[in-house]
Amino acid sequence: MSKLYGFKYTENSFFETNKTYMILSESNGRYYIDKYCEGTKHHFDITDKIEQFYNEIKDLGIDKWNMNTYDSAIQYTPPSDSWTFTIHFDDISVACSGCGAVPPNWNQFWKAFHRMCSNSKEKS
Repeated sequence: MSKLYGFKYTENSFFETNKTYMILSESNGRYYIDKYCEGTKHHFDITDKIEQFYNEIKDLGIDKWNMNTYDSAIQYTPPSDSWTFTIHFDDISVACSGCGAVPPNWNQFWKAFHRMCSNSKEKS
């Protein structure tokens, strides 16, 4: 069984005051993604979905993102948001950032992430 040790994602928009912040938290042996977006907080229990999420992302090559910065030559056209990302499993450890550009398989990673959260119970 894979253990998720850490997750953090931040995104800042140049054109709006929106900031998105997501972080992994743990309480009473349960794992949660806390998402803060536009003044709203969501709290997703992902405990029972971590293994499925890991299996979906392990072959995407996200370990190659580690210690990289993804910047666009034209940073004032969409996607122009700056972002930071970290995730830590037993055998995957990634810390990267970008502005106006994203790494390979970025969309596939986020689709798996959103499936994990949407299939989980949201706690208030």
